[in-house]
Amino acid sequence: MMTYDELVELAGLCSRNSRIATSREVATELWRMAKEYQAQAAKLGAFPEIGDEPPRWNWGRLTVA
Repeated sequence: MMTYDELVELAGLCSRNSRIATSREVATELWRMAKEYQAQAAKLGAFPEIGDEPPRWNWGRLTVA
């Protein structure tokens, strides 16, 4: 079982990488993983902040949601 600190670190890594991913599918999966790690960490301690959801991509062009 992972520790609270490990889960927070994984959530942060996935979150940050989701925002710089160049593939919509990769960004979506990384964000899903970040939320999952965040939820697991919250069960062990405080609810960790992971930042904003990645920008939405539409037809290869960045759009503001």
